[in-house]
Amino acid sequence: MSSQPWHQRVSVYLDGLETVAAEISSILENSKVDTIAGDPSVEQSTDRLREALGELETKIAAREELLKAADAPQSGSTLTEKLKRSDAVGSDEVAARCERVAESISLANHRAVSLFVCQYHLADFGAEIIRLLSGADAPSTYGGSDQPSGGGTLFNEAA
Repeated sequence: MSSQPWHQRVSVYLDGLETVAAEISSILENSKVDTIAGDPSVEQSTDRLREALGELETKIAAREELLKAADAPQSGSTLTEKLKRSDAVGSDEVAARCERVAESISLANHRAVSLFVCQYHLADFGAEIIRLLSGADAPSTYGGSDQPSGGGTLFNEAA
């Protein structure tokens, strides 16, 4: 067991977690810029994101250790709850910081899902344009039929 009080160990844990969250946010921002610029190569960003998510998994394991620590407050199932129930000086500030970090990680998750959806649709954008111009039905995933519509409908209407 460390010589530091529990809430200080949580604060050190949050330092590392904030660093990982900021790195993930930066990777997602760069991926967003690459997507806007039409750069289909996202392998480097994906590799960096995979590494950062590995670090985040390590932090989750460290969180479990903090939650189960012998000197941790007994009531509460999250770090924030335990910190709010602690009577140690400075626990309230660390609890507020915990909430901010949790919000930034939640925002990063939302951004990652949004970026994935955008990249998923952009990856097949050329084929989608051709499908629309040729008059082919939508893929069956979106409720269209597998039967061809005769093609060229959009061009025929324009003519």
